[in-house]
Amino acid sequence: MFKLYVVRTVVISLVFLTLATSFLAPAFSQAAGSRTTYVYDRANILSPEYKLSIDNYLRKIDDSTSAEIIIYTIPSFIGHGIKKNGQELNDRDTLANYLFNEVPLDGITGIGKKGKDNGVLVLFSLERDAANGSMRIEVGRGLEGSITDGTAGAILDSYLVPARDSYEKTGNAKVFDQAFLDTVIAL
Repeated sequence: MFKLYVVRTVVISLVFLTLATSFLAPAFSQAAGSRTTYVYDRANILSPEYKLSIDNYLRKIDDSTSAEIIIYTIPSFIGHGIKKNGQELNDRDTLANYLFNEVPLDGITGIGKKGKDNGVLVLFSLERDAANGSMRIEVGRGLEGSITDGTAGAILDSYLVPARDSYEKTGNAKVFDQAFLDTVIAL
């Protein structure tokens, strides 16, 4: 069991180093992408290095496939400031749907290309909502065949749920760096 853990850790570290070196160098001459950023870390849980690496990785995904994957973190479902019709949205599912379809992110409303509906939103809150949830993956119809609800749930269960549980026990936000990188690679 320990041997498997060590092998997995080494493989993930090698993947990260490969991604970091391939994405940090082009940071000065980034690929076009359709957005200025793909990572909206309102909870401030990602290190600048990981945020940049993930952002560049998602830009390359957009460039090569036209699929838009957005990471959006908030500290809590209460007090985040995202409102619809003057009311703050405190329900995880409603908030994810609203962010996915109606909230302009850097001037672009809707995640995914028009006509393709090929967007993905990974919404994450440090605090749980009234239904005891803290995360959701919202998938556009154009990708639902590839990323089913079951697949999305398995990805969350594999990476972000353990990171959240570890954070709740230790208060160490560094656990989210690798968890978000693993999540976007799994998508």
